This record gives sequence, structure tokens and C-alpha cells, in this order.
Amino acid sequence: MPGIAIRSNFIVGFPGEDEAAFEELKDFVKEARFDHVGVFTYSPEEGTSAYGLGDPIPKRTKEARKRRLLELQQKIAREKNQEKVGQVIEVLVEGAHEETDLIVKGRHAGQAPEIDGNVLLVDGTPQVNTIQRVRIVKAHAYDLIGEVEEGGLEASTAAYELAFRKRSRP
Repeated sequence: MPGIAIRSNFIVGFPGEDEAAFEELKDFVKEARFDHVGVFTYSPEEGTSAYGLGDPIPKRTKEARKRRLLELQQKIAREKNQEKVGQVIEVLVEGAHEETDLIVKGRHAGQAPEIDGNVLLVDGTPQVNTIQRVRIVKAHAYDLIGEVEEGGLEASTAAYELAFRKRSRP
């Protein structure tokens, strides 16, 4: 289905997870080709039904599985982002990037705030707090690089204001 993003989160190292079960998870992620994946290592939390299972899988094994799953997902994410190169997409322009004032960042509808990558705007005239049409010129595993297309800003700004008003209602 075009235009949607699918994400999931997984816990690795759950008690009873052996190498075969982990490989099955990797195969599933490879086949599903999620847009975004979060991976967490199991830890027993008091008050949960799994707490009594203890923590039999070594931390080193859990961390290695997490790393391997994230490496697989990074490859998938890079491929999926590469497919966006040349496309013009709508981007909510948020403001200066945390690491430098020289780059303005935004995100498209499939990128969750403070979780996923960004669309880094390197050319054009980005207008903060608007939705602008952006041509994607380069792709990385998590971030896209784009150029703001001039024109059409008024309609995009109106769409942003409508969406913002809906989110701001009590």
C-alpha cells in the first residue's frame, strides 16, 4: 500500500529464546521489510508475568542479537530510503538540526518524532512550522537529504495549520 510506513518493536533475549528462535525473528524482519524497527533487550521487570522466568540469557548474547537485528534493519531501511530518491514528498519543517544550525530538519508522515530519522533540508527556502514539498536527493539508513521545492507553500501551510488545530484541541 503506497504512502504508509509500518513499524514494529521487538524484544531479544526473552527467557527460552534460543539461536533458532532468534534466526526465525531475523527471517521475519527480512521478509516483512518494516520501515522502522526498535529492538530492546529483555530484562525482568517486577510485577510482570515474565518476572518469574528470571534472566537466563547472558547480557552479551542479548546485546549481540540486538546488534545483529539492528544491522539487518539498517540495511532494509537504507534500501527503502533509497527508493525515495528523486521523489517529491511533503515534509513538516521543524527547525535547526540539534548538531548544527546550518541544516534545517523536518520529517515526513512516516517518521515519528524523536524516534526515527529526519529529512535534512540542504537547499531551497525551508519555512519552519510548515509542510513543504521536498525533493529527496540522497538517502542514508535513517535520514533523507532533500531540497525544498519552491511554490505550493500556501496550500501546504494551510494543511499544516489544519492538522495543528486538530492536535491542539482538548
